[in-house]
Amino acid sequence: METKDFLPRIKGLGHGPQARLVLAKVHFTNGDHERAIAECQSALHLNPRLAEAHLMLARTYVHLGQYPEAIEECQSALNADPKMANGYFVLGYIHNEQGQYSEAIAACRKGLKFDPQHANGHFLFGEVCFGQKRYEEAIAAFRAALKFNPQLAIAHNRLASIYLEQNNETEAIAEIEASLRLNPTIARSHLLLGDIHFARKNYSAALAEYEEARSINPRLAEAPLKAGEALVGLEAYYEAILKYREALLIDPRLPEAHHRLGNIYFKLRQYKVAVSQYRAALAHNPQLAAAHADLGDVYAVQGWYPEAVAQYRLALKLAEVRCDAGNQFTAQSRYPEAIAEYRSALNMDSRLILPPTMVEKVTPAPELLRDRRKYERFWLGLPVGLRETGGTYYSAETVNFSRHGLLIESSRDLEVGSEVEVIAIPIPGGQRVEVKGKVVRAEKEETRRVYRFGVELLSEGEENQAWEDFLVV
Repeated sequence: METKDFLPRIKGLGHGPQARLVLAKVHFTNGDHERAIAECQSALHLNPRLAEAHLMLARTYVHLGQYPEAIEECQSALNADPKMANGYFVLGYIHNEQGQYSEAIAACRKGLKFDPQHANGHFLFGEVCFGQKRYEEAIAAFRAALKFNPQLAIAHNRLASIYLEQNNETEAIAEIEASLRLNPTIARSHLLLGDIHFARKNYSAALAEYEEARSINPRLAEAPLKAGEALVGLEAYYEAILKYREALLIDPRLPEAHHRLGNIYFKLRQYKVAVSQYRAALAHNPQLAAAHADLGDVYAVQGWYPEAVAQYRLALKLAEVRCDAGNQFTAQSRYPEAIAEYRSALNMDSRLILPPTMVEKVTPAPELLRDRRKYERFWLGLPVGLRETGGTYYSAETVNFSRHGLLIESSRDLEVGSEVEVIAIPIPGGQRVEVKGKVVRAEKEETRRVYRFGVELLSEGEENQAWEDFLVV
């Protein structure tokens, strides 16, 4: 609704803080957050202890993802009105978003103390408990939310999700049906119903529900992702590929879609593409243990046993599982036996056909080495710091990189044969990696006025080992 539609009502309130607060709410509803903030601040200039204005400002900051500012405004609201339940609920929401679950629970309980019939407050408390797998408390909270607001269809969905976690399909179906009676156009209800059909291996029925969810909400990446899973169950692999790529069009950083694509290409024996998809999944989520394990399988079936072992070990580490037997076989270079132990420890399908092993390790032919390098190349724009020996660092970006070198794009030129130092900036929380290399080729793209040059890494012991460790992560 346009702001002008509210003007007669606002004029009736005069020009005081309440009028400014109403106008702020109108701007917020219309998505004009800057003006909403300005009106809240105007209201607070007129009345610094107007708790509702502080809370409205906090809500706006939450919507913008500015949590420190939102928390400060919540505290100001509660200082002005210590019994304002909504102030505690907004605080609870922020704490939950930041992973501060004990603080979120405490804030919700305080809010419910002052307003025990607040349906959305009970729902938020249920959300926090659900995320912490405190299922009984979550069920009680969602039931309370429905008691005070029987039209809250999403609470039925959350209950259905809990019952599915508890393998209670009967109760889950009852909750989904209750949700659909209230609102048949909730995409999440159809996804949950599809999940039940999928668990029963009724893939056609599951696919129909996932497609219905997709038609209701075309921006819901989870719908084509799940539809792809159902199509895999129907062995319609190429149709599944299209669904996964549809999910990636909605969310290009969806690691699960890349992972599932890798699984299909592995099944189709298109190993090169499978590797690239697993690597893409891990680029977006390095903690995805299953993708590390599946990448190990791709390497294993091609006889690249050390690479396979490295991936299985990463998967085991992330899953916090020990496999001493596998490690003993690896120490003896008995890779097939080691792989069998690692896969068993990871509860993977034991049917993996490995190529015949050789008694003596033979250096691969040059063309095989070149082919292997293609598999190990990451096509990813990675920010790096770059300098010629003795110079100053400047910013550049990778086009691709591997264990052996980098293809770098920069606005500055480098001479072939010059030695350079590269600082790689890894995933957040990691330590930076410095390596040395030599420029082996260079080219200039006139249309974009940028330079591309290949850098071959120099063997420098610990430095190259740091690069190897970085690529493994």
